[in-house]
Amino acid sequence: MELKLLGKPISRGLFEFLIDGARPVERDSFEATFKVEVPATNLTQLVKQLAPCSDTRIRVVEDGSTTIAVNPNDWINCPPHDLLDRLISVQPKLLQGYLSTLMRPILNERNETIGRAAIWPTLSYTSQTGVLVAKGFRVQPIPHLAGVLMGEVETAVRNSGNTLFDKVAFKAWASEQASLVLKTAIPDETKAYIAEVVLEFGGSIGDLPIMQRNEEWFTLKEMRKKLRQLDNIVVYVGSIDHDDDDEVSTSSFENSLEINPQLFIIPTISASFTVDSSRSKWRRGRASYLLQVFKLLLGDAWKKGWEEDDDELTVVGDVNGTEILRRATTYSRR
Repeated sequence: MELKLLGKPISRGLFEFLIDGARPVERDSFEATFKVEVPATNLTQLVKQLAPCSDTRIRVVEDGSTTIAVNPNDWINCPPHDLLDRLISVQPKLLQGYLSTLMRPILNERNETIGRAAIWPTLSYTSQTGVLVAKGFRVQPIPHLAGVLMGEVETAVRNSGNTLFDKVAFKAWASEQASLVLKTAIPDETKAYIAEVVLEFGGSIGDLPIMQRNEEWFTLKEMRKKLRQLDNIVVYVGSIDHDDDDEVSTSSFENSLEINPQLFIIPTISASFTVDSSRSKWRRGRASYLLQVFKLLLGDAWKKGWEEDDDELTVVGDVNGTEILRRATTYSRR
């Protein structure tokens, strides 16, 4: 099969490809179209991004020069950074140092590779590093992975689809990710985000950190010991960001916020991974898997039970003498 372009698909210094008849969308739109932009003068990279997992060799001929863009199923064994280069334009700096250590195949019960990725938490819609692929071709971005997952297209225009989800395979892969991450020097906060994703996939987080107080992070084992020493604990889920109701400016908040040293904080993320990735949910109130683990620890440490109180605003921090109030939950041992 041979495809000959009628002209160079360059727009504003970028290669731009749209499916036949598709209409461009705003760059920050949550509704994905089959649109890929890569650095100009690089048609080979464009082809790699469009068909990152092709089972057929693809050659690109440009200005009389021939380049092999993709070899059959080379995504399974090519260097991790080469694979990720096919998927995203810029690799996050922290991820770059650990991708080779963390990227692993995801194998189903028939030992077939249904994905190859590292867990990498997505903290915003625009920072996704994973891609859903169907029949070798790119379909859409997916959260919390650095790599590819195999799937099936859901629409004729190939702009949404479903992953080939295998619960047992993802659980085993996620548990392996936790053990690999534990051996790295990745910051504890990122490790806690990764623990959240591991739990979402059904895996075991081992000794990854789950929550912090006064810049000290606690693992499951450490938190269980700490709870046995306490009769009350105040917990806030999420990051403490500036709010319009705060009686301080945004700049003062960001530069001078001092977190209440007695407050325990459980980090959370905004996107849920779903089998139908086109319907991954982005919301502030995402259910926290780390919070669920924390409550299991409470049941183990406080055998007679506890009471929860989240009716009143709690002082979670201070900005130059001005108290910062948020709704946190106070847990009291019975």
